[in-house]
Amino acid sequence: YAVGILNDGSLIFLAPAVVLSLFLTRNRLPAWYWIAMGLLVLIGLRGFAVDYLHLRDYQFVIEKWREADRWVAVSQIIVRQFGFLGIGLSVLGLSRLARWYPVLGIVTMFGYGAYFMFGLIYIGPYRTILMMPLFIIQITWMTYAVFAIGEWAKKSLPRFSPYVAWVVYGIYALMPLQMLLNITDVVN
Repeated sequence: YAVGILNDGSLIFLAPAVVLSLFLTRNRLPAWYWIAMGLLVLIGLRGFAVDYLHLRDYQFVIEKWREADRWVAVSQIIVRQFGFLGIGLSVLGLSRLARWYPVLGIVTMFGYGAYFMFGLIYIGPYRTILMMPLFIIQITWMTYAVFAIGEWAKKSLPRFSPYVAWVVYGIYALMPLQMLLNITDVVN
């Protein structure tokens, strides 16, 4: 995390998720760790402000998160990236994750929400690239959903186990191919 913060200030949006995960797991950490974490957050905030917030040009950029067109634009980025099937799998994966691994579910929700907010307030040409951690979190949820569906299929059809799970995983493996075909305009 420290190397990431020093490299790109936008990783500051993972700080609430990191702190929350440490708090929820009840790990007892020495005081120097929390001091170092505080310094990293300050360095990250400064880097973020210098790199992405040009307050002379956009005095009220942070208040722009309320504009409906920004919500639509960020939502469209996510829908274009994963489609409605991917969003459905993400919701299923997050619900399963929050049920069986609540700390991980809460932490990933915080990280996702923070990067979604970043997408709302960021003004610049590279919003989609800078939202990459959001995509990684969403792919994690999708993958967990597919794993849960595969496990359910193995238990529901024990006669075909483990082959039925392999079919589920194979179908999931074809999703990136569908995304590639959408990007190259082969399929619309």
